[in-house]
Amino acid sequence: MKFLTHGAEATAHCAARREQAGAWGWTAVVARSAAACCIAAGLALSADNGRPPGANNNTASGGDESIGTLPVTGRNGIQLPFARNWRGTQPALYLEGDGADLASAMLGARGRGYATVEVVDPATQRLRVAFHGDVTAVLDRDIVSSSGIVIGVAVPGSFGPARATMTYGEGLQRGVRVQPGCLQLPVEAMSHQGLLDANPVRVSMQGRGPRGSEHTIGATPDLLILRQVD
Repeated sequence: MKFLTHGAEATAHCAARREQAGAWGWTAVVARSAAACCIAAGLALSADNGRPPGANNNTASGGDESIGTLPVTGRNGIQLPFARNWRGTQPALYLEGDGADLASAMLGARGRGYATVEVVDPATQRLRVAFHGDVTAVLDRDIVSSSGIVIGVAVPGSFGPARATMTYGEGLQRGVRVQPGCLQLPVEAMSHQGLLDANPVRVSMQGRGPRGSEHTIGATPDLLILRQVD
């Protein structure tokens, strides 16, 4: 899946933000410019080699073993039912990484929804956990950063081509048209630069039908907080 934001456009956008230093003040502009660069780079990524969510939905890719590989399902803070493989028609926040790292990073999850677990690579036990419905998930920020867990929004084929709009703070916004697949978000870069401590990043999805979805990622010094409204 390829996104339509080009490297030159992203560079020009970052430069334009830096030129506003006199009007906004140095600290504010540095933060906004860094966020603009992260957002532009994030929307320019191609993710998961164009593979849509649910592409691994078969017994050979792990089957029920995918649930057993994620011991987090027994943790008291996880108040969502889990199912194997993708089962959703709306965009969904997802985590992707090593099964043990995901289990350690997920501190809590609750809401009116459920989670699905897909085996992305059986050889390395790389898993994708997607959250469906109105859900809040809490992650250990240090573990996410050190383990390289990927956070993004998965767009199923049933939702169709979508318009994704990423917003940070007041007025900093980028949009792109995306095809079904996995949109990796620049969470690691924004977290490392402290941008998520000041403001959450919001991603709005609008597909072919009347329904859309809202996805928000914020941070405290120790936690990453993911919220989703279908």
